[in-house]
Amino acid sequence: MSNPTILEALQWHTTAIGTSSLPKGHNTRVKTHIRISTWTEWSDFTYENVMAMYADQLERPYHGQKERIALAKDLWVYNEASVDDLQRKFPFTIINSALDSIMTEETRPHAPYYGRGAMSRGSGYVPDWACVSDREYHNNNYKSIVTGDTKTSAKWQPEMYNSAHTHTFLEWQKVVTQVAAYANRFRTRYGFIVTDKEVVILRFKRERIAPGIAASRPRRRPNTRVNFSQTSSPHSSSSDPSLPSSESYDDDEDQGVDDNIEYKTIPWGVNGPGKLTAKLALAVLPLMALHGERHLARSYPGLNTWRTDGTGVRHNTTGEFRKRAPPGAIMEEDEGDEDDEDDEDDEEDEDDEEDEEDEEDEDDGDSRPGSIYGDIELPKPKHVTKNKFSKK
Repeated sequence: MSNPTILEALQWHTTAIGTSSLPKGHNTRVKTHIRISTWTEWSDFTYENVMAMYADQLERPYHGQKERIALAKDLWVYNEASVDDLQRKFPFTIINSALDSIMTEETRPHAPYYGRGAMSRGSGYVPDWACVSDREYHNNNYKSIVTGDTKTSAKWQPEMYNSAHTHTFLEWQKVVTQVAAYANRFRTRYGFIVTDKEVVILRFKRERIAPGIAASRPRRRPNTRVNFSQTSSPHSSSSDPSLPSSESYDDDEDQGVDDNIEYKTIPWGVNGPGKLTAKLALAVLPLMALHGERHLARSYPGLNTWRTDGTGVRHNTTGEFRKRAPPGAIMEEDEGDEDDEDDEDDEEDEDDEEDEEDEEDEDDGDSRPGSIYGDIELPKPKHVTKNKFSKK
């Protein structure tokens, strides 16, 4: 009997967790100057776009185990830690095996792996989840490429954003601010919140820089693309001004930053062919971060788009290189904003001086060897501006 495909494994049924014993309560408030007051749906994070980008890789054989059969007491959860334990025991074992299976023989050592946040040390924060890869291992330390946190549905749900009660909205705000702070510190645009009921996939955009030391640095030029539509929040002025200063945030540009969040909510109960399941979404997120670009910026190109790169074109999300654009490709060209790269280099240099645990600046390198497509050398991240047209 042949192995199932990776896609099939990621669309298997996920063990349901009993939630009747979960107590209500308050969520953790992280110390940060990042302010979150709204979010918008990540409209192009769809099953169709995921398959357009990764169909070939997802059709490879799955070499991992099936989800284990749960014992009765496995499904009894009573706090956040027990929910976290069950996620690692059930769906995330499938996700990690899928990420290992998707790699070629040469790149398998670089397979992304979802582990505990402590795997990526020296950040000043310890999230519940860090997705790491040997390709981002520097100075005896992993750099988290996707960061996340576990919450219980009794304390946090996406619908809390729409609540007319300020205290309920503030609980929503605490959690998304917490993950935004993690993503900002690890300099990754991708994050997630996992609960006993669902997964919320997140992408962060840097919106505004407050006056201060960062004001004297070269400013990042806004990209000439249309942003996703903004949904104004009835609570937009309710960000808690009493949030204490961060644990000595070591990047002045982090001070007084409004982050715009795009989100996609996927219940664990979604499964089967043709569906964007929670496991599938969590599997492609680190592929996007590892082989594409993950730096924080004010705007991003469309998920399934290409840009010119030397003698060919490169996919903005997957990092795939081709000599010619595929039929119907949407191109979003790169203006080569060197100020942005210099600015990010300066920020990392300051991190080295102020954070003793960050021993040296992690060198992204001029090439990032190895990918799920073969031996591709990926350039250093550049900010992209949009010039959209159909390539015939």
